[in-house]
Amino acid sequence: MLYYSYGTSILTAQEAKKSQVRTRAAKLLEGLRGGRNLAPLDLPNGQLSSEMVAASARDNRRKMVDWQPIGVGKPLTIEIREVYTGKFPSSAFGSQKPMLLASATKSIAAFDAKPLALNFLTRKTAKNSRINRPGANQQGTPVIFYSPAMTDLSMTVDLSMVFDEFPKEFFDTVSVALKSAAGVPIFLTKSMYLLAASEVTRIAGAVGEMLFDGKPAFAASEAIDLALPGAAPAIAGFMLVTPGNLDALDSSLRRDYQIEAGKLVNREGQPYRGDVPYVILAVDGTARPDLVNFAASAVTAAALTQFYGLKDGAKAALGPLVDALKLYSDMTFRTEVDKINSTLAKTKDEKGKAELKERRDALIKNITNDFLKP
Repeated sequence: MLYYSYGTSILTAQEAKKSQVRTRAAKLLEGLRGGRNLAPLDLPNGQLSSEMVAASARDNRRKMVDWQPIGVGKPLTIEIREVYTGKFPSSAFGSQKPMLLASATKSIAAFDAKPLALNFLTRKTAKNSRINRPGANQQGTPVIFYSPAMTDLSMTVDLSMVFDEFPKEFFDTVSVALKSAAGVPIFLTKSMYLLAASEVTRIAGAVGEMLFDGKPAFAASEAIDLALPGAAPAIAGFMLVTPGNLDALDSSLRRDYQIEAGKLVNREGQPYRGDVPYVILAVDGTARPDLVNFAASAVTAAALTQFYGLKDGAKAALGPLVDALKLYSDMTFRTEVDKINSTLAKTKDEKGKAELKERRDALIKNITNDFLKP
């Protein structure tokens, strides 16, 4: 289940979409930027104050670093800030197990299943373990999704946490792949093709039973709505994802804990140590030039279901395929841009024109080849 962090409160989607919460948050931020400190708003289990509506990070001059707004036509980054294993891995002897954290994203308009992004893979993980991001000497990436300009009204984000004794060959292959991924997740398709950078590897089918057919210790599938009619649009900030209704899992958590700097802590700043596993996401609209290869990697991985001829453990270069799919993706965006331009020439309604232009501008930002940009 997905929850929103507002000040010292952790709110459900229903609570967060109430107009007074959003209106008050906007007024607090406006007051903060104008040098005024307005009175806080009482929430179901906390307060929303002026300083809380801005990101907690500050630079050397103690200047606030704001979240950048998200929405159609704007960049979107979804990033993991904290993973907590809770009561998992469950074992009578309290032993540690390897853990794989995977994610998948798809547009509400997409039909086909999307490949898994493998974000974290650890060799030994115990109960109540906490991962903020891979260490400098570890492999993995907290990035789940990136788009330079969103064109979808809504998207679905899946998260799964699997504890298992993965085959050594899989562990070694993923570890090597993560080193070469350069900040972009490696992707695994249901047909067991592992994509990292410009190389594809065929993985033994036994791994598929663990990841695709097995039951993860943690599994969540949540919607992030940007401009879906009838739904309150998501706001940039921290989001808490749990495997079910949090109040039923731990009735004291929302009352006693809050999210600070991407971590779940109590009022004294002590981290949560209960049984509920969770993932904290940071959702932001800052442009990220370092993630320009994300979309191309995801598209290539999705197309690998058509790849054939590799035996288990075999590798093949993907350079030409990646380049071809980038070009195909750019051509798809450019074709839609041309259709919008044609429609614009016939549209007289000013509101309709503005909406078409907004979508056209977002599509253009997704074109990577300068020759195909209008």
